[in-house]
Amino acid sequence: MDIYTLKVKEIIDSEFAVSADRANKVYNLISNAIKEKKRINVSFKDIEVLITAFLNIIYGDLYRDFKEEEIENYVSFIDLTNDWEELIPLIKQRALEFYKKR
Repeated sequence: MDIYTLKVKEIIDSEFAVSADRANKVYNLISNAIKEKKRINVSFKDIEVLITAFLNIIYGDLYRDFKEEEIENYVSFIDLTNDWEELIPLIKQRALEFYKKR
């Protein structure tokens, strides 16, 4: 199966991943890929600033719309700094807890 790469910097046309509107653009592309059963790498190459709220939208909100297995099977985040990479499991845990309670 082919793996496609979504380049966040190109999608949001900025090296600053701070806008909810831009995060929603990325989320929609990830969501569509999962629906189409396409494996994707979401690349943060050349992103200078990344805020937690941006990651919450593009990653945490996936748990609202998809099963955990689907997300893990189809989506990978690459080119993250160590600090950003450490946020991923925290966002996942919070999303699972939040959407389970709904």
